[in-house]
This record gives sequence, structure tokens and C-alpha cells, in this order.
Amino acid sequence: MRTLQYSSKTTSLASVYDLSVDELAFVDLIASGWDTSDAFCYTMTEEAEGMSTSAIDKGAREILARPGAKKRIRELRKTGINEAAKDAVRSAREPVRDDEDVLKQLSKESMLRDLYLARKKMKIGSKDWLDTNKMIADITRMKQEEVKTEDNTVHFYLPLTCNKCSLYIVNKQKEQEMLRQ
Repeated sequence: MRTLQYSSKTTSLASVYDLSVDELAFVDLIASGWDTSDAFCYTMTEEAEGMSTSAIDKGAREILARPGAKKRIRELRKTGINEAAKDAVRSAREPVRDDEDVLKQLSKESMLRDLYLARKKMKIGSKDWLDTNKMIADITRMKQEEVKTEDNTVHFYLPLTCNKCSLYIVNKQKEQEMLRQ
């Protein structure tokens, strides 16, 4: 028997879906595109040990038939876990050179180019294609609404001659009063 300690976040997430932590991991792997029997064997190592392929399939189907498992798969696929996993793998392969390179990659123009290239590979009218179009529209809108710095310039108006400056006149009057005393 495995004696692993899972975090409270993972155990509470599993309880939300009425699954064990191993079953939650199994469902997450299925949602990310793993083969059903591979995911079952990986997450349920003790149960799968010595089982026939038909028994493994039956055990996997039992877990996947639960309402909590169906709900979790729906939620993960809705958020695009497959694309997120692919992006993570892709970004892990790309070496980050320096801060300037990172800033170039994070620029709005770079994001628009990447989204446009990704959209070209998608089937027109698909959910991913529509979502990508929304992201392109959002970034384009952000680009048009560039953050403009407020003009915090303080303007000082100086008189053409010192005789006309109010500060000079007040100071001159004080000096004259001091002399009179």
C-alpha cells in the first residue's frame, strides 16, 4: 500500500469531485489526452498490478462513469488543458536568453503574430478558432488603447522683470517696513 502524503489542496479538490486523489489524477490524465489504460495503470499501480486488460478497462470505465469524473473532465477540457500542456512543453524547449528577449516575446505584436499563426492551423469555425479570434480582438483593442501617461508637468510663470513679481514686491515692502522701524 502506498503511503503518500498529498497536499490539502489536492485532497480537498478530490473531495469536491467525490473522487480519491488517485482517481482525480486518473481523470486529469484522461482529460489531458492520455490513453485510458495507460492512465489507469499509472495512477492505480497497486490495483492494476496483475489485472487483465479487460479488467483494467472495466475499472477505468467505472471511474469515468461517476458524475464527479465527468464534471472534472468537462471543466478541464473547457479550459483547454491540452493547449496549456502543449504550450508548456513548447516553452520548455525554447531557451530564454535574456530580459530583452523575454520582453520582445511578450510584446503585443509578438502575441498577435503567434495567435495569427496558431489560428491558421485551426479548423475555421471551431471553438478554438473562435476563441483565438476573440484573443486577437482583445489584444488589438489593448494595442489601440495604449496606456497614456498623464501629463504631470508643473508650469511656472515668471514675470518678465523682477519689479513686477508679486514675491519681489511683498519682500520689498517687508524690507522697507523693517528699515522704518
